[in-house]
Amino acid sequence: MMSGSVARERGERVGVSVGYQARLESCYSPCASVLLFSTNELFLRSLMPPSFPVLQNITHVILDEIHVRDSRTDFALMCLVNLMNNFEFKLILMGGEIDAEGLLAFLKESGADDFGLIHVQQHMTFFPKIFYLDDINKFLGKQGNLESCIYQTETKSNFSCVLDTSETCDCCKLNRSGHLANQLLRRFLLQDDYDAFNEFVDFVLRHEVDVNGTHKDTGLTFLMACTLKGMVSHMRRLIAIGAEIMFKGINGLTALDIAKETRQPAAFTYLYLQLTTSSTTETTAITHDVKLVDLYFILELIHYIHSTSPPDEAILVFLSSYDEIVTLKEMIFRGKEYHFDSQSIVISIFHVNIPCGDERAIFEDAARELRKIVLTTDVADTVQLKNFSHVIDLGYAEERIYNPKNTATGNRKVRISKSAAEDRVRLNTYRIYERKTFENLSLYRKPEIGQCPLQEICLFATSLMNGVDVSVEFFSDFLSPPPTISLTRSLEELVSIGALDKARMMTPLGCYLLDFPVEPRLGKALIYAVMLRCLDPILTIVACLTHRDPFITPVRPEDKIRLRRRKLQLSRNTYSDHMTLLQAFQEWENEADSCDIGTLCKNYISPGTFDMICAIRTDLLGQLRALGFVRCKGFGNIKDLNCNSHNWSVVKAAMIGALYPNVMKINQSSFSLSNNEFKLARFHPLSCIGKDPFEYPILPSPWVVYDEVNQNGVIDFCKGCTLVSPFALAVFGGSPTYEYKFEHHGTMEVTAQNGQAYVEDVLSFKLNEWIEFRGPRIDIELVNLVREKFQRLIQKQLRKPGTMLTQTEEKDLQTITLILTTEDRASDLAQIDGIGQWPRFAGGSLLSSPCQGFKMATTCDSNGTEE
Repeated sequence: MMSGSVARERGERVGVSVGYQARLESCYSPCASVLLFSTNELFLRSLMPPSFPVLQNITHVILDEIHVRDSRTDFALMCLVNLMNNFEFKLILMGGEIDAEGLLAFLKESGADDFGLIHVQQHMTFFPKIFYLDDINKFLGKQGNLESCIYQTETKSNFSCVLDTSETCDCCKLNRSGHLANQLLRRFLLQDDYDAFNEFVDFVLRHEVDVNGTHKDTGLTFLMACTLKGMVSHMRRLIAIGAEIMFKGINGLTALDIAKETRQPAAFTYLYLQLTTSSTTETTAITHDVKLVDLYFILELIHYIHSTSPPDEAILVFLSSYDEIVTLKEMIFRGKEYHFDSQSIVISIFHVNIPCGDERAIFEDAARELRKIVLTTDVADTVQLKNFSHVIDLGYAEERIYNPKNTATGNRKVRISKSAAEDRVRLNTYRIYERKTFENLSLYRKPEIGQCPLQEICLFATSLMNGVDVSVEFFSDFLSPPPTISLTRSLEELVSIGALDKARMMTPLGCYLLDFPVEPRLGKALIYAVMLRCLDPILTIVACLTHRDPFITPVRPEDKIRLRRRKLQLSRNTYSDHMTLLQAFQEWENEADSCDIGTLCKNYISPGTFDMICAIRTDLLGQLRALGFVRCKGFGNIKDLNCNSHNWSVVKAAMIGALYPNVMKINQSSFSLSNNEFKLARFHPLSCIGKDPFEYPILPSPWVVYDEVNQNGVIDFCKGCTLVSPFALAVFGGSPTYEYKFEHHGTMEVTAQNGQAYVEDVLSFKLNEWIEFRGPRIDIELVNLVREKFQRLIQKQLRKPGTMLTQTEEKDLQTITLILTTEDRASDLAQIDGIGQWPRFAGGSLLSSPCQGFKMATTCDSNGTEE
């Protein structure tokens, strides 16, 4: 986009003097291009020691968007500043609101003595009007402390305990509000007067009654009363304003207990999913913001703007999460409180999880007499969105966090920075927080490098140091040094996958992993797939894990149940979430021929996501060709490297090599998971292995590999799980450079195939400090032999990719394949066919999808289906 604008201003086409290179596309001339736009990732990969060829003929390097503070930008900044002494190039740093003093101090400490600071004042062509909560309060005719009404924190009291903003407590007011709440609950329960519910919500928002209060006679809260009636929509609204699911009434029962006892399946499902998947639950390991926004207030504000301003003035709404976006869109289209003319608005969503539509919709003007409303999150902070007259700023963003102690990830709501709030200012800006809250915001964004895994950065750093061990002191030169525990943990994981040896020196495997535009562990899966000849399915799985989940994530509980059932169908009884990715990809291929996007959306499959996944597959295959692992003809061609793609047991073996040490052991009695880091984890509720609330299936194997652990509240959920056999884990798990020590544990009686019994020694070995395998000597020695043979084959391919195997090595590989298949069959793990189909060409452009946004007449629900 930027290169095209510059080329047009120069009166030429892209690819002559102005070019670009991105992950999936490039357009430049090695001889004629003098200005090249590149992503940080590709630029870092071009910084290869010892000669650093990319810097030989460069006069200027412009590093833009440094205020975003992502890990790659910080690393590139540190590298370029250190290399300026050895190469003659000028470094230009550009960004929005940044910590200029901190940046200048960093440059000075790094030895740069010739630098200056240019501050460009932003020139606005309009005089912005900024409204805070007290101003919005006047617009909407509300009174009282509005911020305490919008954000409801958790409390535990009854209706007789009134939340009052005044310093003194009026006993008459207490008695009146408690009596009023009891009357509303009686009308709701006994007379089915649903107006009483709306009145109660209004009193809660005005802080006159407590949403979690209990009725003095029955001990029920309003959430429990709605649960008794199975009114999920009302329950959703109560939880949105702070109702607690696990709050216990006088009888000691929670709303979840009542749903189970009274056999309300819809209510139980909703509460169960809210309890297990909500990102607003409190936790001790990863703290979450317990404040919940009332979307009805934002809906009321949108209606006010819509009814008091011309239709050609677009509205931009900044929310904190995808769930809030989808919920607010449904409230606008389906809500009965405020009527929006079906022919007067068009809604567009700008988010990475957008189920359908296209990002281009937010940059285009709506049709005449239509008001454009764009719902987004902080992802829009890095995009120049123009032509918006009204901005509603919630002031919160969802931040992805990382716990280096156990590698768990999670999400939490945090306040945006003051610089981000200033960037969102338009002609009319409505900030859903008070002026004093804005004044207390942090000035700048938090650096990403302090709250993300650093395996890729550590591998880059080791390469820049010519393969030498990277110490903690090396990272102390960063603009914001990462935590020591994050560095230590990342280096340990690189050792466990074989990218670094015990001395933390670069291995041949690590050198190749640098060339793949994916996480190091996923690059290892590609190399294992080449060796095991199951390249096609591994390409699909790696592309899916690199990009994002291709399934459309619904918000409504009943739709989440349908999605899980759909995943269960796609898994084909393999107990594998990775199988669902393969089957969904093939379904997308089949439907792409007929361009039946509606069918894909109904099956919770995102066509636009799979378009990108297909492009990533092609990019990864091209990289394998460039490195010599895939050849055009003869040994090592596409056909040869896919001869085992139909064998699911072999595909799982390649995945074990990539996902290790992400291994859990299953407790069959409690259906829980555990390892040395997590003592009580669960399958993710949307996993095809995850159980229904009342089912405890017996799984055929006690071992599972997983992509990541997500901490939601006090529960740890494993995402992207696949059941594997003990033999496959013993052979393909563990560090490739680790030498196993065998221990003797006495003898045992073994029965041979001919029925004769004999005494055999019992041996054991450990993959790591907690995974131990024990069995007869003959079995343990077989595992060790197979492991050694496979590692020799891998090392041969790493020394010279594409080398033809000898006849003996071919037999060894066939034997490994046969043993894997036999072990899976003995463990009752399903064997299926048709998982390794090479993708066919899909008609249409790579990223083609509708760009008109969502209209009332033909809207898309949270599942992406048209209504």
